[in-house]
Amino acid sequence: MKVEHSFKHLDHSDALVEYAEKRSHKLFKFETSPTHCHWVFSMQRHECFSEVLIRGKNMTFRASAATDDHYKSVDFVVEKILHQMSKRKNQIKEHKKPSEKKRLASKLNKPAA
Repeated sequence: MKVEHSFKHLDHSDALVEYAEKRSHKLFKFETSPTHCHWVFSMQRHECFSEVLIRGKNMTFRASAATDDHYKSVDFVVEKILHQMSKRKNQIKEHKKPSEKKRLASKLNKPAA
């Protein structure tokens, strides 16, 4: 996964970059193709904003969070992205598969031969 960082209205922080990359490694378990991850850190009205955009083959995920601390906002963003990616993974996994309820209902409603 290629990771990039941008800082707006904020000085570059190596510690924050390292923390965001460390937290981004949780996303590797959902990686299906070469992906590009772009982090944006900014300050607006005494709030710390973190935003991440993940692009890959046939997928795009975006999340942002605002808190009083950049490290908290990175944690919130990673949790949001994990939720989005797991939801997408389940959609792909369950695509065109009959659900268990439909299968069981069809078996129970069949007349005995």
